[in-house]
Amino acid sequence: MKAGHWTQGALCWAFIATPTAGLASEPGAAPVMEELVVTAERRESDVQETAISASVMSGEQLEEKGVVDLYTIQYAAPSMTIAHFGSANEFNIRGIGRTQVDIDVPSGVVIYRDGAPTIAGYFQTEPYYDLKSVEVLRGPQGTFVGKNAAGGAVFINTNDPDPSQFSASVEAGLGNFGLWEVTGIVNVPVTDTLAIRASYRHLDSDDFYDSLSGNYTGHPASRDLDSYRFAVEWAPTEALVGSLKVDYHDLDFGGNVVSSPGFPIYDVEQNGDIAYEDQSLRVVGNIAYEFANGLTLNSISAYQDLDSLNNLDLNGSLPVFSQFKSNFSVDIITQELTLISPADQTVRWILGAFYFEQNVDVPDWTKDGFTFTGDVFFSGGGATDYPWLTTPWDKHEDEWSLFGHAAYDLAEQWEIEAGVRYTKYATDQTTDYRFGLGDAPPVDVFAAGTQDLDESSVDGQVALNYQMSDEHFLYALFSRGHVTSGINIFPPYRQYDEMEVRNYELGWKARWQDDAIRTQATLYLLDFDNYQVNFESPDIAIGQDNRNAPGDSQIKGVELSAQAHVDNWYADLAFAYMMSDIGNFDGVIDPFTGEEVSLSGNRTPYSPKVTFNVGLAYLRLTPRVDVSYVSDTQSKLWDTPLVEIEQRTIVNGRLVLAAPDDRWSVTGWITNALDEKYVAGIQNLATLYYAGRPREYGVTFKYNVN
Repeated sequence: MKAGHWTQGALCWAFIATPTAGLASEPGAAPVMEELVVTAERRESDVQETAISASVMSGEQLEEKGVVDLYTIQYAAPSMTIAHFGSANEFNIRGIGRTQVDIDVPSGVVIYRDGAPTIAGYFQTEPYYDLKSVEVLRGPQGTFVGKNAAGGAVFINTNDPDPSQFSASVEAGLGNFGLWEVTGIVNVPVTDTLAIRASYRHLDSDDFYDSLSGNYTGHPASRDLDSYRFAVEWAPTEALVGSLKVDYHDLDFGGNVVSSPGFPIYDVEQNGDIAYEDQSLRVVGNIAYEFANGLTLNSISAYQDLDSLNNLDLNGSLPVFSQFKSNFSVDIITQELTLISPADQTVRWILGAFYFEQNVDVPDWTKDGFTFTGDVFFSGGGATDYPWLTTPWDKHEDEWSLFGHAAYDLAEQWEIEAGVRYTKYATDQTTDYRFGLGDAPPVDVFAAGTQDLDESSVDGQVALNYQMSDEHFLYALFSRGHVTSGINIFPPYRQYDEMEVRNYELGWKARWQDDAIRTQATLYLLDFDNYQVNFESPDIAIGQDNRNAPGDSQIKGVELSAQAHVDNWYADLAFAYMMSDIGNFDGVIDPFTGEEVSLSGNRTPYSPKVTFNVGLAYLRLTPRVDVSYVSDTQSKLWDTPLVEIEQRTIVNGRLVLAAPDDRWSVTGWITNALDEKYVAGIQNLATLYYAGRPREYGVTFKYNVN
């Protein structure tokens, strides 16, 4: 293998899509499932023989399942929940992640794009197109991902340039709600060792609400999305391979529409200036060199520049004018170096070093950086020319990490592996609170100064693997991850401690009926300390801040998944069952009742008892249907229906007519076929409700040139 083909990510699923992703065939032979390739430890191995619980989908599978962005992937992978707030999200895997939408709150799930980590909880609305794979890793990923991967990690990998052949495709589609979209992709081999790839995608649509009324400006919930991608790969020698990928996205989502408790979520009144737009530039460089002795040195360098604008109606459907405006910018620089031993040694190892720097800048009220305006609170009941609260804010983060991993063959069928990662993390923030009455510029009230914290942590894993036969692989895994400490942005700027998550896991992966059926089963227990939550604090003016729940808490569950190909039928399914239990957590003020309550023994937010999805396709006609189910879950700790996200069943379908040589295809598609009307996210203390997308359908035409 050439050095440049060492994949930097967690997992890679190799497919030949003929005609259904995950299947391949020789001429005249029945299709069979392709091997699944995993590089969780920066070296290739069969996913059926790797000690990791993961869901992996190729770009073709994502299209077939109706997965068009991060939010919809929760309906294709078990143990995952994402509460959607347009510009931000609360993303949890196995009940661990993030339960509060604030830019200062760390996340327990890390997202990588082409080997580079992104900002947590924001700028995750990029459309999925021209992708090689998306991988969801469940459980702490502290060794290879590092801090804040206590719940898991997601790796999004775009297609690489291919020097072996020229290819191009154009795709155009129409749908309801005024949808029209176009995608163009071209791959050009310049020489035998140099290739370039470029792609573009545009999507335009109207809002999906039954009615939008009120005194608002803008075009809420409509979409005008442009994405550009360019990549080049060069392999001047067998030992050296380099690539550069550039992504630019200009995503105008029109604005987030929000409703209020007791009001319809699809017939909404809005007031104020409504707008939401993300712009992002990402540059990722990857260089790999294989030495004569088989060692491989890999470098991934990345720079990201992100800008977001989000203006919404702060009190949802209520007629009183209350406006929130924000915009902020983020710069991220990352660098990873890894040294990988040959794969044919008795002891296989990897050593790595990682650097991360992130700067967040929220400007002052004159640039609508973070402002609250309206006929409420301090505005005096009518003056709205100026904000009553504004909070310019700056945050700087630095991380240095060293990590290593080794695997050793104890015997012919037994392997032990272990990894460790040391992380040094520091952050500082400056917040300046300015208050007013709405009739004059706001003035300084708190001399905030700068708050900072500095900490270090050690994560790791140990696994014992048993290859019982060619068909059956078993493993026992212990892994440790953590979510960093944090600083509240509201006075008195309290710090909260790191959350530690320990994962105890047993797994069994098997092949049946000559590899026509593959199964994966996982049993796990998550034990964690210092659970980070947001709740009432009577001693501060804002009333809420982020703190730690005392004592130990637990989440335990089982995950089952399978893929089967029998005759011309292909099926995949996944099921997860979770039970969560918050530890000792007494003497807490319930913000809905004002009473002191005990939360001990309650379920953790975003830990639905059941998540389930199943897909079925018939290869000759190529119809496909996918059914996903998520049981009810609480968005907050409190025992009130106001914070409950109800159960829902999402059904997607596709019907493809394709030429025998795959030159062209016509696809009819439908998502949320049952037209489920549901709440996709509940923000703050149940003051803002976000609606899920209703039934959508359309037709897509695609033409390929090879």
